[in-house]
Amino acid sequence: MNLSSRNDPKLVIGGEARIALLPPEVSARAKSYSTRRALVGVVVVAALVCAGGITLANVRATASADKLEAEQDRTASLIQQQGEFIEVQLVQQQLDIATAARQVGSATEISWQPYISELRGALPSGLSITGVVIESSTPLLPYPRAIAPLQGPRVATIVLALSSPAMPDVEAWLRALAGVTGFVDATPGTIAWDGTAALYETSVTMHIDSRAYANRFAPPADEAIDDAAAADDAAAAIEEDSK
Repeated sequence: MNLSSRNDPKLVIGGEARIALLPPEVSARAKSYSTRRALVGVVVVAALVCAGGITLANVRATASADKLEAEQDRTASLIQQQGEFIEVQLVQQQLDIATAARQVGSATEISWQPYISELRGALPSGLSITGVVIESSTPLLPYPRAIAPLQGPRVATIVLALSSPAMPDVEAWLRALAGVTGFVDATPGTIAWDGTAALYETSVTMHIDSRAYANRFAPPADEAIDDAAAADDAAAAIEEDSK
């Protein structure tokens, strides 16, 4: 029966004999030296990495500075070229303002002579226009809004003085006026007999809306938005001059 434990020291016969004659401090110093060498190597590698990063950053900064300088030179060149055409730009701006002013000034224009001719042609036979009174809006003074609930928007009022050798058919000529461009509503006046002229005389008050505008200088639909700012400037200039 073997009573020996596995942890018991074994007797080695014929092994190499070794003995440490140096003090422990020498061995510890050697290990410390190896550690210092390793640390120095790490520091050197870190320094090389930092130096490489700094060099790369300097290269990129130099490239960025060169690019910035090139863009600044290009900007200066463009400004110089633009300055050569400043007079052309000023003339173009003046033309734009003049065009916008013309559009604003004619925005409320109604060609009255053709319009009265249209009214005359719409009236029944025998009914003649003997007088016309017109009240309309201007570019700086809009037409007053309707005050009655059933009155539609209007931009002008026309009061027609009418005469007829026979009793006028009010319903007939009101229907005829309804087909005139921009018609909103019409209110007939009283009918009176003029014995001297042997004529019936009456009047009608007619309101018209923006469909009656001539729009001679209205811009095309695709240019209306682009000209809005210039039109506002022109309107402000006209208003300032009127003061």
